[in-house]
Amino acid sequence: MSEAKLSKTVCGIINTLGGHVSRVEAAASAAGIPDLDYCLTGKESHIELKYGHSQKMPELRPSQVRWFRDRVKAGGRPFILCLDGDTDFVYLVRGIDACELKGKQPISKWRDTSILEWQMGDDLLVGLRNFLSLGNNRSLF
Repeated sequence: MSEAKLSKTVCGIINTLGGHVSRVEAAASAAGIPDLDYCLTGKESHIELKYGHSQKMPELRPSQVRWFRDRVKAGGRPFILCLDGDTDFVYLVRGIDACELKGKQPISKWRDTSILEWQMGDDLLVGLRNFLSLGNNRSLF
C-alpha cells in the first residue's frame, strides 16, 4: 500500500460520486497546497494525502501547516487523509488540526487527532463516500 494507491482510491470515489478531482503537481504550484483539489455537489475543497508506518512517520511540512491555517481562516474546510501502512487504516484529520501534526509524527498521533477512520477496502469506500456526500458536514469541522 502507498500514498499513490490512496490517491487512486480517493480520486475513484470522487469520480464515482459525479465529482471532479485534480491531482495538484507540487512543483507547478505554490508551496503547501494539498495533493488533491476536488468539487462535489457544488462544494470545493482540498485533500492532503499522507502515508506512514512504524518505520516511516508521515510528515507535514511547515508550508503545508501554513496553507491549512490560512485556508481554514478564510472559511475553507480542507482535510488530510493519512494511510497507516501497517494496519491499512485511513485517518481523516480536519485541516484546522494540521498544526498539531507539524513535522514528523508517529501514526498513533495521527490516529488520536483524527475525527473519522476507515480500513482500506469497502470500509473506506462506504465511509469516505458518505462523508463526501454530506459535503464535509459542518458539524465535523
